[in-house]
Amino acid sequence: MRVAVVGGGVIGLATTYYLLQSNHTVRCFEKNQPMSERSLGSSRIFRLAHQDPELVAIASKSRALFAQWEMRGGPIVSDCGTVISDEELEPWVSSMAAAGAKYEIASSSSTNTLRLPTRKLPSHALLDLSGGVIDVDRVKSLLTGATAAATHLEQVRALEQLARGVRIWTESGHADFDTAVITAGAGTPELAAQVGMHTPSEMEHALRLTFRLRAGVENPQCWIDKPFDGVSTYQHENTRGQWAVGAHMPIDDVAWEVGRDHAEKASARVVRNYVASTLDDVDPTEIGRVYCTHPNLGDGFHFLREGGIVAFYGDNLFKMAPFVGKTLAEAIVDGSTPSQADLAH
Repeated sequence: MRVAVVGGGVIGLATTYYLLQSNHTVRCFEKNQPMSERSLGSSRIFRLAHQDPELVAIASKSRALFAQWEMRGGPIVSDCGTVISDEELEPWVSSMAAAGAKYEIASSSSTNTLRLPTRKLPSHALLDLSGGVIDVDRVKSLLTGATAAATHLEQVRALEQLARGVRIWTESGHADFDTAVITAGAGTPELAAQVGMHTPSEMEHALRLTFRLRAGVENPQCWIDKPFDGVSTYQHENTRGQWAVGAHMPIDDVAWEVGRDHAEKASARVVRNYVASTLDDVDPTEIGRVYCTHPNLGDGFHFLREGGIVAFYGDNLFKMAPFVGKTLAEAIVDGSTPSQADLAH
């Protein structure tokens, strides 16, 4: 089967990877460099912990596939664990329990359990024992190496359903395929609309800052913390001795229409204040930052189909990349339209 994959982020490359493993003829179109937009950065948090048991189950399946990737490319997900501190822990605990995932309940007195760069330990927290840090550079090396021959640096301008198959239009002309999958991130809504599929187009700005860990901090856990009303932070050791902190901000501060400059300033101010007031073992001097855009959808993902074309969209997806890529590769071949609920079982 001849398949076009439109978009070379981590999801598009993972889909291409699994299609190639099944001996299909694949062309992955990417307008820039692979994994250079929403998939950029050197690391991500991996976690089973979600407030939806379906996502816990799917993340568990994705972790097993990461383990298969590690057999080819070396260690990808560290085993440091991920801490969730939230005044409303019950949804997290219930979801982990319903999915049969391993976790512990820790408290500020659990000095042997919590390894966070602060002396102000949360009064209670969920410890996701399967959590850790994803080595994005290693994922990128594995996927770009395995899909290099199938990757074409061209921007897709249009898709067209044919009586039999799909036509892909680029700046250099067109090519025909049996089927296609759209995994183009911010470009998905425009492309999907051309063939009658609606996907959300509202985007927001996101910023993650990096700081130095003070001497003596060893193997800290990833941490998702909710310190203020309307703000949650996500943080982890992205390189040895460096601590990355991002914040999910009120939408009024990071909505697309406020502009990148305003959103970056607002996010940086909140993160720097949080680091200075809470993270005793982190030097509050910023040493780096990563900016990207993403849809305001929360955790989760969705599949749409129109004829021979499947469109995929979602948010907070890197940790799900192996499972989503494998699922898309199977769906585009067998003609199915997966759902998140179906995939959890």
